[in-house]
Amino acid sequence: MIYKILFFLFLPVLAFSQASNELQQKWIDYLNAGNDIALQEMYLDQAGLYSEGGLFTNQKKKAEILKRIKNEFGPFEGYAQLFQTKGNQGHLMTLGYLRGGEKVYATIIAWRKVKGEYKKEFESIAYLTSSDIVLPSEELDLMRREWEKHSNNHDPKTLIEKVYSPQSHYFNQGRIDQGREIIIKRYNYMTMDSWTIRLEKAGLIPVSDNQVWEIGKYYSTGEGQYLLIWEKQSDGEWQIALDFNF
Repeated sequence: MIYKILFFLFLPVLAFSQASNELQQKWIDYLNAGNDIALQEMYLDQAGLYSEGGLFTNQKKKAEILKRIKNEFGPFEGYAQLFQTKGNQGHLMTLGYLRGGEKVYATIIAWRKVKGEYKKEFESIAYLTSSDIVLPSEELDLMRREWEKHSNNHDPKTLIEKVYSPQSHYFNQGRIDQGREIIIKRYNYMTMDSWTIRLEKAGLIPVSDNQVWEIGKYYSTGEGQYLLIWEKQSDGEWQIALDFNF
């Protein structure tokens, strides 16, 4: 299916204003005003930024993340949220678009609620080169079912080898694991006989013909939230390039 970016969403007043919209607008205001101190307070110390296929985190200097954002993108004028998940602990994951002049950017954010305040724990921003992008919904639905099948079969090795790209990242609580071998070890708990899980997609947006972002919820021994960055491989298969969850 062809996914059309609806530029009319970027209106001065959004009909579906929510807490996360207000948070992101505050972020835009601080960024445009050059208020780096207030801006840094909106990030966790272990926040991560996914950019150009790499995952960057700096636990001591949040300013480095902001510097990268400022260098790669210009001032932003508005934000339109399309999808959101909210977990039992109040954490949020959002998918939406930022506007900067004539340019439109996709954005995906994980907001962790800490002592009643929301902080960005993960973020990615990408410039959209086209307003007509193919969204491979059926292919990704199949791969998501493949993920569930191998996980519920207690086989993290097959899961990672089939569904994750060779240089994939797993990012959780400030720790970055890259590559299939180490992610298989992180998911070793799936080998327990009692393990079971179900994924429920909340929303997808395409960033390019070769990348799609997804947020959703998972149901296992409890309820949680997941965030995936899918990338199309050279053989045409879609695999996970980044996996983050609450």
